[in-house]
Order: sequence, then C-alpha cells, then structure tokens
Amino acid sequence: MKLRVITGQGVAAAPPADHGIQTLYQRPGLVIQGTPDVAVLGAGGPRPVFVGGDVVGVGSRAQRLRPLATGVLELEPLAGRWPVTRWRDALEGRFVVVALGENGDCEIGVDRFARLDLYHQRTDNGTIFATDLGLLPVSS
Repeated sequence: MKLRVITGQGVAAAPPADHGIQTLYQRPGLVIQGTPDVAVLGAGGPRPVFVGGDVVGVGSRAQRLRPLATGVLELEPLAGRWPVTRWRDALEGRFVVVALGENGDCEIGVDRFARLDLYHQRTDNGTIFATDLGLLPVSS
C-alpha cells in the first residue's frame, strides 16, 4: 500500500503517477494518490475518506474488537461523518486515514500506535505527505 497527499496553493493538477500509484482525488490545492489497495469510502460524496493499510477490526467502548467481515469497505456509511481522530481511535490495525473535514480541510492520521510510517516534505508550493520515502521529491 502506498499513499501520497499533495497540498498547497500551487497544486492545480496531479503530478504524473509513478511507483504504481494513481490519482484517487483531486481539487485545487489538494491531490490524493494511492495504489489500488487504498479503500475510498464515500467516493461520490462531498467528504470522501481514504484508508490504506491493514485494518483488522473496529474497537468498541467495551474494549472489544469487532472484526470486519467484508473488509474496510463495510465502513462506507461512516464516510464524511467521522473526523480523522475518530477513525484513528475506532479502528484497529496498521493503517493511514485521510479524511476531508466539513470546511474542506484535509486531515491525515495513522493508527494510534503509529505502526505505519508517514513522511512529509515541504516544497515551495506546499507539503507532500507519503507512506513511502520514494514518493517524496527528495528521493528523486
């Protein structure tokens, strides 16, 4: 799984896809790219959520784990309703979540134990976040 989020005022078009990633979402100032195994929840709605990695289940308030029978896509009804902090606290596994907030902000988070690395690099136009160092300009 690879995921890259490109933010900034000068971001108008997605850079060429490389490393097996494709553009999953694009608007002025924001491009989200990932490999085909990144789940897109609420793709047709105003606030899609992107989940990559291994989600093994959803934790309950009673500290019980409910396994996902059909995978992360069964969480589709929650897209646009939870902020990243809620996704991070509810899901169990090794994952990254990217969610669009009510005001259009892009929120990024990893599992609460930070078992999945998330790198970032500032550029002249904004910031790039990636789950793989090879997806950052510095590696070119």
